[in-house]
Amino acid sequence: MGFALIESCKEINTIHEFFIQAGYQGKGFGKVAARKLFEAFDGYWNISQIEKNQPAQAFWRNIISDITNGEMEEVHENRKYVQKFHTSSLV
Repeated sequence: MGFALIESCKEINTIHEFFIQAGYQGKGFGKVAARKLFEAFDGYWNISQIEKNQPAQAFWRNIISDITNGEMEEVHENRKYVQKFHTSSLV
């Protein structure tokens, strides 16, 4: 169905890889999986996407804004978009 590669440390959690198999995309599985990851690894998060990956940017902006009620920051650095937030804002 999919997989995620997470780096969890005391300061900032990061998703290095996040993949949902084609047959499961667009059906809410990615959103459920992401939320479970955020709940399992409490703390600060940085989620990044390369400039050219607009579908990934839309996915992460949507889900993070939705589950944090808009409590996130987005920056553009090193040719990547990075969403920054804390799990204390999970709705």
